[in-house]
Amino acid sequence: MKKSLINKLKMIETLLMVLQGRISIWTSSLPFTTAVGELTLQKQQIEEQVKRHEILKKPSAEAKNNQKTLSIDLSLPLCGATSAYATDTHNTELWQKVDYSENELKKGSELVFAQRMLGINEIIEPLLEQLIPYGITKAMLDEQHSAVELFITMLPNSREKQKLLKSLGDRMEATFDQAMDLLYRRLDKLMLIYKKSYPDFYTEYMNARIIGVGARMEKKKRMKEKRMKEEKRPKGK
Repeated sequence: MKKSLINKLKMIETLLMVLQGRISIWTSSLPFTTAVGELTLQKQQIEEQVKRHEILKKPSAEAKNNQKTLSIDLSLPLCGATSAYATDTHNTELWQKVDYSENELKKGSELVFAQRMLGINEIIEPLLEQLIPYGITKAMLDEQHSAVELFITMLPNSREKQKLLKSLGDRMEATFDQAMDLLYRRLDKLMLIYKKSYPDFYTEYMNARIIGVGARMEKKKRMKEKRMKEEKRPKGK
């Protein structure tokens, strides 16, 4: 993740800590609590996006196995419900295509496994309306498909990996932009009401708001002091 984004995430984390520490001051303000709630959700989204990006960038064997297990766990209920539907409707062809045990789903190479998982999704999706009474939802199909796609990107030399990395990076930056816009347009403005009534709270908030800038200024200050010391040091010593 870019250093600029790391600084922004640290700033948001620090800001939320300050706000939680002073919750008794602003909790009665609906616009304020709504904005803080949205910022908290955006922080959680960013953390999930960062985690997924890092896993995808350098997937460990454990991460890949975990993703395979997740794909299986999400596929089993789909297969079970569709198998029951096939039995009830006397559709032997469909039953043969979806009646898998957990061990049967695991069989084959990683690529064969991935193709099987995607195939199951393709078979079940057109039958969604008929499968609703059996407990199948579109959200379940989408979640299974996303899990399998992520597993595929973890495979060596996956052509989809770079595409997904870029897509994740773009979504992460978009979420950061939303969070910064929320701060500039809403929380920063709402904080003005507390500038005089709760000056300590306002100061804490503003200090947290500029943490990234403060870190850069502190670094420049240390470098300047170091140069001044070197200039004052007698030559030859």
